Amino acid sequence: MMGKEERSRGFEVEPGEAEDEDLEYQFESLLGEASESENQPEQNVEEFRRRLVWFKLWWFVLLFIAFFFWGFVNPKDNSTIEWLHGIAHGAGRVVVLCIGLVLFSACKFSAQKLGVESLGFIHGTVGSVFALVGLGFHAIPWIYLVAIKNYEMRGSLWSTQGFPNSTQMVVTGSLLTLLVLFLLISTRERIRKGGKRRAVFVWLHPLLYISIVMLLVLHGNATSRALIIGPILTYAVDRVLRVLLSQNSLPKGLVM
Repeated sequence: MMGKEERSRGFEVEPGEAEDEDLEYQFESLLGEASESENQPEQNVEEFRRRLVWFKLWWFVLLFIAFFFWGFVNPKDNSTIEWLHGIAHGAGRVVVLCIGLVLFSACKFSAQKLGVESLGFIHGTVGSVFALVGLGFHAIPWIYLVAIKNYEMRGSLWSTQGFPNSTQMVVTGSLLTLLVLFLLISTRERIRKGGKRRAVFVWLHPLLYISIVMLLVLHGNATSRALIIGPILTYAVDRVLRVLLSQNSLPKGLVM
């Protein structure tokens, strides 16, 4: 009888063994959930990048329509030089802003891949390249057109009497914009590591940007405005989309 009971017990599962199996199952399920949660940030990043790309594409279309036609209808008379100036004015802004936005995204992505998270590095790289692109694609064609007009009207390519001509305004505004960008970048890099001064600069930095933008909009030229507003708008859009994505409130219309 004892042998039969021992054999029958051999096929039974003891309470301790059942608890061990339950613990193993729970542990494996937790491991599975952990692996899924580890993959979740990567999925969020990919989703964010996809939505950001579509958002920028739509933004490019709207910018092209708005700025191109703004420049196209801007001429004051029907002369050929004014129409060329107007077309170059509108198309130049679109080219500068679009290239600047693409460069901003490319530099930011490269900086993240290299492990450089410093915003100063990203702004520094983009600021310098963006300014050169702006001068090459907008200021130089515009200077050429305006210089011809100034020479025809005033008999001088670079007038220094009275109010400066458009050629001087373009060159001066572009150089001042480039200088201000580098000053802001270097100042932020120095102050962002320093205690109480950093808290003050957190408020001062946006005010400086806003003041410069207002001055450029009121008294600047198209090149200066494009050079400084492009990176600011891109950075602002990037931050806003990150916040919306983290709150799962990004509009579905931005995604195709």
